[in-house]
This record gives sequence, structure tokens and C-alpha cells, in this order.
Amino acid sequence: MNETFNFNYGDETINCLISRHNINKIQIKVKPNFEVIARAPQLTTITDIRNALVNKANWIYQQLSYFRDRQQYVVTKEYVSGEMMFYLGKHYVLKVISDKTADFKVKITNNRLQVNLIEQSINKQQQVKQLVTAWYKSQAEQVFSVRLAKITPQIDWLDQPPKLRISAVQKQWGSYSSSGKLMLNMHLIKAPTACIDYIIVHELCHIIEKNHSNNFWNLVTQTMPYWRKAKQQLDNLTELYLNE
Repeated sequence: MNETFNFNYGDETINCLISRHNINKIQIKVKPNFEVIARAPQLTTITDIRNALVNKANWIYQQLSYFRDRQQYVVTKEYVSGEMMFYLGKHYVLKVISDKTADFKVKITNNRLQVNLIEQSINKQQQVKQLVTAWYKSQAEQVFSVRLAKITPQIDWLDQPPKLRISAVQKQWGSYSSSGKLMLNMHLIKAPTACIDYIIVHELCHIIEKNHSNNFWNLVTQTMPYWRKAKQQLDNLTELYLNE
């Protein structure tokens, strides 16, 4: 069962989630959404876990400050020309064009993500958002299917390729259900291909290892030796990729 521990450092109250796993030492992580997580071996006393968190208080505080500084640059999108958009790890400038003779269309041209509207309307920004979202989902379905087809032959424990489902949840990049469905976040299409591969491998490894134990990470490494770099890339840009 997960536990919580709160302590004060300077002018801040730091809230921590403690969970237990089949690992050898306490692992402390600060996530971009400001969650502080301590993963501890099964038999570690709560006192030792709390002491470890307090001893790392300065580092935790610095990480939280770092993510807050980054968060201030993440502005809610208005879906107007000039905004930055992402696709497969590259950034593009949004260009909205109104043309009475054009069909509704989204396409990448040069360094722009161009959206064609039939004509201007009072709901122009909403139209642009809907078109861009639909385009992202369509691209995700195509790209994720290709990446999954490339990876599954490496997964010895799969009896058959999983069914792919595209979602737009905000709190997780992917999941694998007991019914054999692999869910991938639509916004993952904004990340580099290596990051997409990492999430697929990560979720498929959970078929064998349910928890994030040493055995789990060893399995991930066997399947995708460079996963750490891909994970770091994804962690560093999570707020921008999920920003709508």
C-alpha cells in the first residue's frame, strides 16, 4: 500500500508518495508535474525512508524549483498563427490560412504546420484546434502502428500483437490492459520516434514484470538498450507535449 510523507524545507511543504518494490535501495524521483516519489525496498522501515527524503530535501527542492521555472514558459495554446507545434520531435510554426476555395486541411510544409480553413468564423480558433487534434490522432494511428509492428517481433513473450488504442489522457503515456490492449497517448506523436518506441517497450515489458523492479528494467534494457536517453528526452519535454 502506498504511503505519504510531508515535511517542510525552507518556506515549502514537500509532499511525497512512498511505494514499495522489489528493488535494492531507495530511489527518489521528482516528476515534471511536481510529484515527489520515493520507491523503497519491501523491508525498508518507514523511518529510514523518511530520513532518506529529508537528507535529499535540498535536491528535491532544487528539482521542484527547476520544473516551476520551466512551467512558466508553458502557455495554454490559442491555436493562432505563430504558435509552436510539435511533431515527431521537431517543432513547427502554426500557420492558419483562410481560403473560401480551400478544403479543411492540415499539412506540414517547410517548417510550418499549415491549417487551411474554408473561411473565417467566430469559432476560428476552435475550428483550428479540432482540425489539429484530428490530424494528430490520425498521424498517431499510422505512426504508432508502424512502430508497434517493428517492435513486436523482438518481444518473445507476445503470443500475438496487441490491439492498439489511441487516447488523449493527460497523466500517462501508455498502458497495457489484461485484455491485451495497448493504449498510447495521442500526444506521444509529438515526441521523437525513440520516445514512442520506449513507451511501447515499457508497456509490453509490464506483461512479464508488473512492477518497476530491477527485473523489469533489465528486461527493458534487453529489448531497448538506449531507453534511458529516450526516457530523458520525453521527461524533459512532457509539459510542452501535453500542453493544449
